[in-house]
Amino acid sequence: MIDTLQDFNRRVDEIEVYFSFLEDTIRDTELRMPQLFYPDTKEYKPIDPEMTKILKANGFLLLYNLAESSIKKAIEEIYVELDNKNITYEDIREELKKVVLKNFKDRNTDKLLPMLLNISTDIVSKCFDSEKLISGNLDAREIKKIAKNYGFSCQTNSQITKDGNELLTVKNKRNDLAHGIFSFCDCGKDYTIEDLLKIKQEVISYLREILQNIEQYINTEAYLQSNGI
Repeated sequence: MIDTLQDFNRRVDEIEVYFSFLEDTIRDTELRMPQLFYPDTKEYKPIDPEMTKILKANGFLLLYNLAESSIKKAIEEIYVELDNKNITYEDIREELKKVVLKNFKDRNTDKLLPMLLNISTDIVSKCFDSEKLISGNLDAREIKKIAKNYGFSCQTNSQITKDGNELLTVKNKRNDLAHGIFSFCDCGKDYTIEDLLKIKQEVISYLREILQNIEQYINTEAYLQSNGI
């Protein structure tokens, strides 16, 4: 999980930089029209107020990208662990056996069969396709479903994370933008900077605790039938 957590923290740093700029820009708008300075011409040019709405909408895209990439990488880490330790189908917990069988069913057998040199171990890791795990539909309910399927905890400190409820907002706004349902201006116009900062903090906190749960799941080998909890 080291690589996954490092990638998560790097993306969080990018988001913090972006939201810091966004906060400065929007708060400045409340006092006067914000401006950008161009060193080559030594000129100040105002930022169109509509641009701040677009910038707010982009914040939802950054947060959703963080969520989907982090959870996907974390689940991939489980399969890397199973592959590295040559864990057999017989060894894994009941929930995970059902996932493996579904993965096998969903794969193209003509492409899969040459990879199954030792079926008892290869069927566990080789059948997994990360691209089919999540496809624009990730929210807290989906994460809880994944957690139940794999057997890791979805419990977080609800006072801080609000159980990931804001991830639904992020997912819906991302899909509205991706499918062209709303323009970027329309998507961002109804959210204050306080709203956005609250959403950002709760989503990041929730994802971090879920990743820590998956890390514990891997470190304690809770994927094994003998260690199932």
